[in-house]
Amino acid sequence: MNNPHKLRVGIIGAGNISEFHMRAVARVAGAQVTAIADSDLSRAEALARKWSVDLCCPGSRELFDSGVDVVHVLTPPGAHAALTLEALSRGCHVYVEKPLATRASDCDEIISAVGDSGRSVCVGHSFLRDPTLVRAREIVESGAIGQPLSIQYVRSTEYPRYRGGVLPEMYRAGGYPFRDMGVHGLYIIESFLGSIEDAEARFAGAGADPCLFADEWTVLLRTERGQATIYLSWSSRPQQHSVTIYGTRGVLRADLYAMYVSVKRARPIPGHVLRVVNSVAEAAQMATGTFKGLAGFALGRVRQYHGLQSLVEEFYANLGAGRPAPVTAEQARSVVAWTELIAARADRSKSEYLSMACQKPHAPTLITGGTGLIGRALVQKLLQQGRRVRLLVRRLPGDPLLADNPDVELLIGDLGDPSVVDKAVAGTTSIFHLGAAMRGTTEEFDRGTVVGTRNIIEAAQRHAVSQLVYVSSLSVLHALAGDSRSVIDENWPLEPNPQLRGNYSRTKLEAERLVSAAVRDKGLPAVIVRPAEVLGDGPPRISAGVALQIGRRLVVLGDGQALVPMIYVGDLVEALLLAERSEIRDGSIIQLVDPAEITQNQLIERFRSSTDEDVKVTYAPRWLVSLAGLAGDCLGALSRRRLPISSYRLGSACASRRFHCDRAARVLKWTPRVGVQAVLARAGSRSQAAIGGTADGPDQHAQPEACVKSEAH
Repeated sequence: MNNPHKLRVGIIGAGNISEFHMRAVARVAGAQVTAIADSDLSRAEALARKWSVDLCCPGSRELFDSGVDVVHVLTPPGAHAALTLEALSRGCHVYVEKPLATRASDCDEIISAVGDSGRSVCVGHSFLRDPTLVRAREIVESGAIGQPLSIQYVRSTEYPRYRGGVLPEMYRAGGYPFRDMGVHGLYIIESFLGSIEDAEARFAGAGADPCLFADEWTVLLRTERGQATIYLSWSSRPQQHSVTIYGTRGVLRADLYAMYVSVKRARPIPGHVLRVVNSVAEAAQMATGTFKGLAGFALGRVRQYHGLQSLVEEFYANLGAGRPAPVTAEQARSVVAWTELIAARADRSKSEYLSMACQKPHAPTLITGGTGLIGRALVQKLLQQGRRVRLLVRRLPGDPLLADNPDVELLIGDLGDPSVVDKAVAGTTSIFHLGAAMRGTTEEFDRGTVVGTRNIIEAAQRHAVSQLVYVSSLSVLHALAGDSRSVIDENWPLEPNPQLRGNYSRTKLEAERLVSAAVRDKGLPAVIVRPAEVLGDGPPRISAGVALQIGRRLVVLGDGQALVPMIYVGDLVEALLLAERSEIRDGSIIQLVDPAEITQNQLIERFRSSTDEDVKVTYAPRWLVSLAGLAGDCLGALSRRRLPISSYRLGSACASRRFHCDRAARVLKWTPRVGVQAVLARAGSRSQAAIGGTADGPDQHAQPEACVKSEAH
């Protein structure tokens, strides 16, 4: 039952931050959340259940109709202004997360509406109430560092990994990262140095998050009382969040993650002594400040998102006392104007970048994973045959073969995005699906391999593609099912415990099963090929199946006599083209392994002979490998986590690897034309060849291309 004497509060946006708004409102005696709205109704319902809120709805209209008195706008920035204006028109007070709007003109409209409605709007410049920054302000205002001259704001962070589906907003707009995080730096700097008068920004993509267009930002600001810089990064590690203030008599550093403030002061003592004194003092302040912060957190005096919760509580206290909001729309307008000036440049830069890709593809053949070792060789072969191809890439490649060829159409996007995949598939007759995640987080493997394959399958069926050639992996097979005498063919059992083999095996198996199920249940025309480890024209790549590479040392599991199934990339491409031209549409599985038996030691010898570095080799005997596996099992059980080292995973890595490929010869009429032995013999004399890829450059299949760099002046 709602308390009629309390302010009725509505929450619009049930994302992660909403939890802390709920906590703050719960501590306000005169307020109660009575309605929650979110376009994802399940998310609104989950929040409502946790906090015993009766009304949850997919849109704002029902929330406003319920008669709420105060609205918290917690949506992405693009919706802030419209929802704030709607709330004011309905007679509601508003707490809106930063930034207030995405245009200064919208701020002007909100300011006018505040005056007309007599209601209050508070903008979530929450770090102004963070305990660490509050302490820093007290020190500055005491005069301890003299007159502030300059400020450096540093923030490194990361976004939740994209799992696939509708592309999140941070990946759609080039300027979103600055709208999201840069706004904090702007209002903090203004609070110390006065209004901003000029800004120069540079942004670039370092590629730690391949879906993010600009993940490195540096902004130089001129303010009313000094200069400042903002550095934002989604690539730098470890993560940092700090404010450094340079004054005429000292330097103050506030670390918002470690929750301490340190001060170096100018003193009338010799310089070398002063440096020692300040270093010792700073170390002591860091240690004691961090300890106090942690103690405060443990005792509940410092809360998670403390500044946000404090600002929310202060907003309600001011409402009750009839005072203006702690951060008004007028105060937030300047921050919005400068945020948009900077972010809009990145928006335009991304639009220009995307316009460089093919807008109306016509090529009949699509290749995913086309910038990698296999993909590039396949593109080259198709072009030699006079065919036109289209590639779905996350970044425009610098390779002239791909970037400057009129017969290659490049489309930019992620395999996890169904709308991009649909555009890439539309109008094609055949697809070579090579794209998959090779490293990264669990979410990246799921998106790049499983969700990406599902999107390809659905688009291929929607557009009636006549042939899908899916490139799977031998890692989907049950490595421990046989013994040293076993010969593995296409009927070999699949891995029963893929989660114990690692993300690559797990997701490749799941993706292969998706293709098989679509063939069986929906008539998808497809053929599945499982190639061995691929050898390029350079020296052999040292994969985990050969040895663990630690600096200049190779650690071999066992005595180095284990067989490594391999195939030369040129021979593999020939097989892929035969599979495309074949009449096989029933999801048949074809293994592709060179008949030559190559041991770990042979590959290591070729690798060492092709490099000028002094590479050492260490052999881990089987008993030691077994012991390491048992240790991993015990540690995993104690920590309740799946560790990368386990008995099952190491046992699978050391298992027999002889393969039978008669089906390829029988149904595709394929046998290796070049052969692994010939390539290895050739590679032994190429000490300058690129390691792990083609002779032209590194293998790009496992990692996105270098990101474009853009500037804003």
